[in-house]
Amino acid sequence: MRSFFAAALVLLSLLLTAVAVPCIWAETHIVREQGFVSTMSPLGSDRAFQSALANGVSELVTSQLKIDDRLRTLIQPAIESAAGSITADPGYPQAWTETLRRSHALSFGDDGPAGGAAGLTLDIAPMLQLLAAKVPAGLASAVLVPPQVPISLGRSVPPAAVSRLAMVAPLGYGLAVAAALALLFALVIARRRSTTVLLFGLGLAVTCGLWKLAVDGVGQRLRSGWVAIHWPCFSWNDSPPS
Repeated sequence: MRSFFAAALVLLSLLLTAVAVPCIWAETHIVREQGFVSTMSPLGSDRAFQSALANGVSELVTSQLKIDDRLRTLIQPAIESAAGSITADPGYPQAWTETLRRSHALSFGDDGPAGGAAGLTLDIAPMLQLLAAKVPAGLASAVLVPPQVPISLGRSVPPAAVSRLAMVAPLGYGLAVAAALALLFALVIARRRSTTVLLFGLGLAVTCGLWKLAVDGVGQRLRSGWVAIHWPCFSWNDSPPS
């Protein structure tokens, strides 16, 4: 019976560990602002994302110009060129970092809807402000960027997933303690502790493989969601979308 209970506790420890480690990672790298900024910061250098961002902000800025359609057609190439060059602007890294901080606040912080109801949200106002500063001087007054320009990424990251993540991730530390206690009790009652340790090590190796597959899948989904953004058109002269 001692061997049976020891094996059961090892299995319980592995199950708790399998849940605890991803929760702790999500808490430190996604739910916390500093971790979120650090994790998502490399995306600002991704060429596919930069292209999508340039196209999106160009369309948004062009749609807000209160000018004749024929004149809009003439100046649109200049705006597209300016949008394409914002990633090379000296202010781009700072604007991207500010975008991530605002986006985290909207998605997980007090600035966003309670419970993450809007899901993962990207606030591109700093990027639009950067582009607005590069448009021709005569058009600067026509481009008024509001304090927030939120873009929902709910198509790739469902709002329910963001809400659950914010609620479950902080539980990871408690689960890790429970996993350690379960393993400790298993070692105490086991007849052969070396066998118990070996069993736990083999199970942990399998768990690590499953973690790798899950992280790769989630990472790919997040990257594709941020690149394939649905850029809505709205009037900045009205209240910004919520």
